[in-house]
Amino acid sequence: MLAINLAINTIFIGFAIRVGEQYYFIKNHYGNPALNEIFQGFKGNYLNVVKIMLIMELKIMLWLLLLVVPGIIKAYEYSMIPCLLAENPNITTDEAFSLSKQMTTGQKMNLFVLDLSFLGWYFLGFLCFGIGALFVKPYDVAAFTEVYLILRDSVKKDECTTDIQSD
Repeated sequence: MLAINLAINTIFIGFAIRVGEQYYFIKNHYGNPALNEIFQGFKGNYLNVVKIMLIMELKIMLWLLLLVVPGIIKAYEYSMIPCLLAENPNITTDEAFSLSKQMTTGQKMNLFVLDLSFLGWYFLGFLCFGIGALFVKPYDVAAFTEVYLILRDSVKKDECTTDIQSD
């Protein structure tokens, strides 16, 4: 029963928070956002956000069941979807997966190396009873968001529009 409750909370709350977290850090690139921006995933087209994030997680899980390495590659291929949803919660499922694939083509190894670069910081953070990891996670997400903004600019501007700058 606890596992079912945890899965439901992850789907309906965790996915929206994850998208809101990306929204916060995208806005942080342009200025100082309010902390309540983290709840942006609940605003707009909430059900579309939950649907696309659920499909993304299911696809990654199915790839991981097939083989571990292709699952990891697909996880990096789909890694831009939360950022795309943060900027445009009305994006269709096909558009989100297509744009994420375009953005990560040729960049998956670079994203993997970026993740590896934070491994030591997380290890040190967990040595302090996990408290240090609380300081590493925002740094990790901010670095990933900056990579997203660079990759977003590398694809066509009209395919990945944003209203965040005008807020």
